[in-house]
Amino acid sequence: MRIGKMRQRITITQRATGRDSAGEQLHTWSTFWPCWAHIAAIARMAIEQPQGGALQNPTKFQITIRFHAGVVPAMRVEYQGRIFNIMNVDDVDGAGEEMILFCEENMSKEG
Repeated sequence: MRIGKMRQRITITQRATGRDSAGEQLHTWSTFWPCWAHIAAIARMAIEQPQGGALQNPTKFQITIRFHAGVVPAMRVEYQGRIFNIMNVDDVDGAGEEMILFCEENMSKEG
């Protein structure tokens, strides 16, 4: 992909563990790498919540970025207040130049 198509500024975050003032373990998300990306929706699916809850429509996304070692599915992408869980990471052509992150939007907004 031409770098000029990467127009969305995203932040890849990773789970971090710390302690609060009472000494309790605290899980947060910290910045791993801010970068430019191209975000494209690739599929929408309907999921019914257990016990008759509301129907949600999480969308799957393909997020293309320049290659960066260490990006793994345990991470997530933040973009304009939206959160995308990384489901899979693909090094395009194995060349170490470009990566595609296959993501699903986190509809709950919780960690």
